[in-house]
Amino acid sequence: LARLEAELGVPVISSNLATCWGCLRALGHQDPIDGYGRLLSEQLGA
Repeated sequence: LARLEAELGVPVISSNLATCWGCLRALGHQDPIDGYGRLLSEQLGA
C-alpha cells in the first residue's frame, strides 16, 4: 500500500484495513504499525 499511496499522494484504505484499524482502536492499541499503509503507520488514536 505504501507504494500506491506514494504514487497517488493519498491514503489507500481497504475494508479489511479499516476493520483492523477499528478493532485495534477498540482494544486501546495506539502504537503505529509500519508496512500496512498510512492508516496504521500513523498514530492509531489520532
